[in-house]
Amino acid sequence: MCVLIAGWRQREAQGNGSRISSPVLAGLSLLVMGGICVAAYYAPFKTKDEVLNRRIELPKTDYTLAELREPFDFDLPPLPFRAYFSFADADANRIIRFSQRGLTIRQFIDAIETQSSLRHKFHSCGNGHTILTGEDCCFGVSFFHPPADAGCGSQGRIELGTQSHLIWATR
Repeated sequence: MCVLIAGWRQREAQGNGSRISSPVLAGLSLLVMGGICVAAYYAPFKTKDEVLNRRIELPKTDYTLAELREPFDFDLPPLPFRAYFSFADADANRIIRFSQRGLTIRQFIDAIETQSSLRHKFHSCGNGHTILTGEDCCFGVSFFHPPADAGCGSQGRIELGTQSHLIWATR
């Protein structure tokens, strides 16, 4: 777009003028580029969606959180994707019941989040993150307890002038 604007300005300077002025052309090009970025952002083929829709087969339907974290300690095969679990020892015996042995990673995550206080986060490499495909999810998923004041409560909110920004409060 910048090359197009520069060429248009050069034509105007040579007297081969045009009826479209440079500011109008610049605004039009920004509008087109913005539209392309918005379309790419909302494109339906994100890498994370592909990962979440991937089907997995579990050897059983009932797991404790300890079994999910350390399957080898319980003579179970590892999960078919990278998953890391962080929870208090008191939660180790909490049972997670999956609806069936064959399910998607999205259903796996939903079952854990609805039956425990754990939340998930995908880990990705910044080099693989694009507007079109999103994050690459190459480092797996972590399940953790979110900070107690990370919601929309007043402790997680910082006022900056007229704008309000939510942050994850750390102690």
